[in-house]
Amino acid sequence: MVGSVKLASAVTYLGVAAAVTGIGLAVHGRTHLALAMLVTAGIADLFDGPFARHLARRFGSTEQERAQGIAMDSLADTLSFLALPAAILASLDPPAWAYAVVAGYVLAGLTRLAAFDVEAYARLSTTDDAAPATHYRGLPTTYAALVLPVVGLGTALVAPAAVVWALLVGLGALGVAFVANVPVRKPRGAWYAAFAILAVAVFTGLVII
Repeated sequence: MVGSVKLASAVTYLGVAAAVTGIGLAVHGRTHLALAMLVTAGIADLFDGPFARHLARRFGSTEQERAQGIAMDSLADTLSFLALPAAILASLDPPAWAYAVVAGYVLAGLTRLAAFDVEAYARLSTTDDAAPATHYRGLPTTYAALVLPVVGLGTALVAPAAVVWALLVGLGALGVAFVANVPVRKPRGAWYAAFAILAVAVFTGLVII
């Protein structure tokens, strides 16, 4: 069972390792480095799908392996893009009411991931050869790895005392976007490179700040 994960989940594992490291850094008050680990988890999530699909095309994969990959991806996203941001906010000692926003964010993210899993398993069990969808419905949780670090870095450079409030607003807005019934174009081609370049720039800024 465990062996069926194989190399396809290697990039996902790297993202999970970054998320766990980020939670540890947040607990010790290293907010900027924790946000940098959030960026790292986002980069891993950006490329784990294409990496797994490349291996599947080259070596083949069973339906069980593909289903396990879907489950692994959602579990990794829960840790990386829900638990890690919540830990970062908690490490900044926000007011008690702020945890209602954090809880709403996490619940919205779980709802988003559950809906994605239902769609993914449905596609897995069908033999329909229709072209893959070009849009998501609602914002994927992965975007937390871009929005929150950018907000955190920008606020730290302009008004360091307001970082907790900026991140709190970011969590609230993302929570709404996760469950909003709006189309979001899936990144393809050059967008992967653009997101990766931006992520590296933000990561570098968070490390040296």
